[in-house]
Amino acid sequence: MITVNSSVASILERIICKIEIETTSDKEISRFATKRKLDDVGMSSKKNKRARYETAGVEEIHCRICYDSNQQFPIVYPCKCKGTMGAIHVKCLEHWLEESNRNSCELCGHVFQVERTPRYKAITSIIIWLCVSQHQRQLYIRNLRTDLLRCIIVTPVTIICSYICVVGADFYAMNNYNNFPPARWTTYSLLIMMALLIFSYFLWIYMAVQNHQKIWFYWWQKTSAVKITLPLQNRTSINYKSNISQV
Repeated sequence: MITVNSSVASILERIICKIEIETTSDKEISRFATKRKLDDVGMSSKKNKRARYETAGVEEIHCRICYDSNQQFPIVYPCKCKGTMGAIHVKCLEHWLEESNRNSCELCGHVFQVERTPRYKAITSIIIWLCVSQHQRQLYIRNLRTDLLRCIIVTPVTIICSYICVVGADFYAMNNYNNFPPARWTTYSLLIMMALLIFSYFLWIYMAVQNHQKIWFYWWQKTSAVKITLPLQNRTSINYKSNISQV
């Protein structure tokens, strides 16, 4: 009977030990799982903080023309300007070069590789230029119309004066004034005056045409479509901090 009781007691002890071992292992497993979850949460929070920091760093980069940090258009550093002064959108740069009719940076003087494609042909552009109605170009059109009016008035006056000089010189040349020697000098004076008048007329026509040709050519180049070609090292955005450190 004692042997049976001892065997039963030993069996119970083994069962209890087994239960305790299983309980302990379950606790350790749950503790390990909880710790792992906490570690994962900590890592994810660190990643989120880092991502927010990087995003905040990127948002600090603004285009110096439009002052927009929209990442739809990449911000590049195409010239020698450092820091935030070098950050710019390619589209904004092309639009600025088109409006300013320049090929270089106004700050550092860096010359861009620019390709200009005229929107209009030469003859078509002249017609459009004469018909423009924008306020900033009214001065050019007004000067052109004024010069055309002057030309309409001066041309017949020049022709009439030249004709009078020729008739007068011919009159004094055909008649002999032996008792009046200055008549010969009058003929020469009329011819010289006619030559100076015609020379002044054509000189004024040349200067007026050259002036309006320069204004038209500047406007024609300004209306050209600008396409800028960036070097390989400038086609991608550069880290904001690296640029700040170079200032």
